[in-house]
This record gives sequence, structure tokens and C-alpha cells, in this order.
Amino acid sequence: CKPPVVREADQMEDDQCRDLALFTDVADAKADVWLTFWDPQQVQTAEPIYPSWLKEFRTKALQQLPEQEPIELAVVHSMVKRSPKMAGIGADPWRAREWAGLPLEGIKHFTDLLNTSEQSLRWPGQVLLNIVALIAKATPGQRPIALTSAVCRVYCGVRKPSLREWT
Repeated sequence: CKPPVVREADQMEDDQCRDLALFTDVADAKADVWLTFWDPQQVQTAEPIYPSWLKEFRTKALQQLPEQEPIELAVVHSMVKRSPKMAGIGADPWRAREWAGLPLEGIKHFTDLLNTSEQSLRWPGQVLLNIVALIAKATPGQRPIALTSAVCRVYCGVRKPSLREWT
């Protein structure tokens, strides 16, 4: 017979394992549902698989790209300083506000990245990774939301005024 303390520890461990099993069952069931929407081969591949039409689409988009002034360092610096302190964290594990303390040389490199990406219509692969969270709805079911990278959020904030003029 085990001493009472050991029996209590075993019971607590059994309860934790049961809770973990329930959690993994729920997670597996959700994964099965979402895999019906996405090709499992693409989900498991590290390299993105682009559709065949994308190259032609990019070429035409580059031809139609309107002339814009390059993004300025001061605008990027202002945007990161105004970013929320408690924004959701994407796959890049940064909040844009954390970049406000960078020296201007760091903001310059970041600004160069934004300008290069805009001119080429191509983001670095790491920026394309999004985390999808499932939020419970009032009615049965769940709603997916994507947590994008802080890089994309800063870029969208910087270009938002010119986009408003365009629309």
C-alpha cells in the first residue's frame, strides 16, 4: 500500500493526464475539421506552393503599380511609436511597439525592407506566416482570425493614408 501523499500525487497525475487527453482530443478534432479546407500536403510543407498563375499575376501587377514616394524613415518611426503596447503577437513574436526603442539605423534597415518588399511585390517568407486562432461564436461554431506579423501591420499602417486616397 502506498503512503497517503503518494496516492494523492498519483491521483493528481491521473487527473492531469485525463485533462490533457481531453485537450488533445479536442485539438485533434479541430485539426481534422480544418484539414478538410486545406490540402494536407501544403500544410506540412515548409516551402510555399504557389499556383501556376501567380507569376503572370505578379508581372501584370508590377506593370500597373502606381508611382508612390518611397516610405520614409520618420513615418515608420512614428508608426512603431504609435503602435499598441498590447497588440496580438503573430508568428514573428514581436509587437511593433517594441521596435520604437531601436536606434535610427535599425529603423532605417526596417524602412529599407518595407520599400524593397513593396517595389518587388514580394515579402520575405517569414513574414507570410500567420497564426490562425479559433474564436468561439455566440452561435455554435468558431470563427478563425489570423494574427499577422508585426512587419505587415506596420506596412499597412504606413500605407493606409495613400490607400484611402486611392479608394
